[in-house]
Amino acid sequence: VPECIATLSTAGIKIWVLTGDKTETAINIGFSCNLLQKDMLLILISASDKQSTLRQLNEAMDKFFGPNVEACNKSNKHALIIDGETLKYALDESIKHVLLDIGKRCNSVICCRVSPLQKAKVVSLVKEGLNVMTLSIGDGANDVSMIQEANVGIGIAGEEGRQAVMAADYAFAQFRFLDKLLLVHGRWSYIRIAEMISCFFYKNIVWTIAMFWYQIWAGFTAQYLYDYTYILLYNLAFTAIPVMYLGAFDQDVDAKTSLENPPLYKRGILQQDFTKSKFWLYVLDAVYQSAICFFIPYGLFQHGTSHATGLQNNGLSDLGTL
Repeated sequence: VPECIATLSTAGIKIWVLTGDKTETAINIGFSCNLLQKDMLLILISASDKQSTLRQLNEAMDKFFGPNVEACNKSNKHALIIDGETLKYALDESIKHVLLDIGKRCNSVICCRVSPLQKAKVVSLVKEGLNVMTLSIGDGANDVSMIQEANVGIGIAGEEGRQAVMAADYAFAQFRFLDKLLLVHGRWSYIRIAEMISCFFYKNIVWTIAMFWYQIWAGFTAQYLYDYTYILLYNLAFTAIPVMYLGAFDQDVDAKTSLENPPLYKRGILQQDFTKSKFWLYVLDAVYQSAICFFIPYGLFQHGTSHATGLQNNGLSDLGTL
């Protein structure tokens, strides 16, 4: 667990621990698994009512992240530790934005003595408040609500039973497999999806917009430009090789290199491989190529052979086929 958490932190993944243990036990576990480090400033929030919770959160914000904080303290790592009783008030609609603001500024967050419902609420707070992808990993029945609330749920099969596994999207036997799931398979999957979505839009826009160009001369009669057989074969055969090529050779680096260089994972967090600008460039390229595919054959067939030769090669079938 310590090595895995250290690796995931290097990859830019923020880790929150939601546990039913009491505060002292949770802090000791945090230090033993590399979630908490000796050079971190611990922010302890423990209150018994709503007003006290808000006051402590605001004081922590001013003390550790406010405009008057010394530069040396701002550069320090911070860890937020909050118990279940306080969390009950901190998750209130009027306070939870302050909790989230402090949590996202801290390197680690530990929530102690939390109930299964509170675990799910914390995951929901992060997922909806920051508009990010969340992953929950747990090993027992008390983690089921948290696993189901997250975008991706992972269950660990072990002594705690198989309740978490049955509710999860993925299951494995040891926590350490999480780094390979994320840094290798997760990263490859992101690259694959980023390319495949763009590729599918591109290739379908090319032949669809070409039919639109034809409709200008067909009076928008919805007549097919292509023979129906070609429509069936377009995705099945004509454009199958690029899809298979992308599927077979989409790994920019191998698994070993991905594990040895966790910061490569940050491309997915920063959404650098699938952007709006890339998508619209693919669309514009497809529109341009559709114009080439239609207007060059159309120009060639403007003056077909005469009827006197007995041949006529400027019909719709010839245009669509070319």
